[in-house]
Amino acid sequence: MAREYLTKENRTVATFLRKEGAAPEDPEIAKLPPQAQAMVRQAAKQIEGETDAAKLQEMVGQMQQMATQVPAEMKPAFDLILKKAGERLSVLSGEKK
Repeated sequence: MAREYLTKENRTVATFLRKEGAAPEDPEIAKLPPQAQAMVRQAAKQIEGETDAAKLQEMVGQMQQMATQVPAEMKPAFDLILKKAGERLSVLSGEKK
């Protein structure tokens, strides 16, 4: 029975690879306190998902207006979010050209 059904023509081979770990951590995010890391990761995910350059530009403008109101301990996280938004905006602007 095995010779009849387990032939070279009837076989399917699958290879399963185990992940070594999660995706590599962004070194800029890793420098932040744990509470700020979570906030930046969430904001970065939202920023990366944005496909409308005008919407993202508006968000960056609002953030720049709020920059002076950010508490000192959150300033590095805020600056990193603003940086990531600017980078994404550059990518989106480049795609439209």
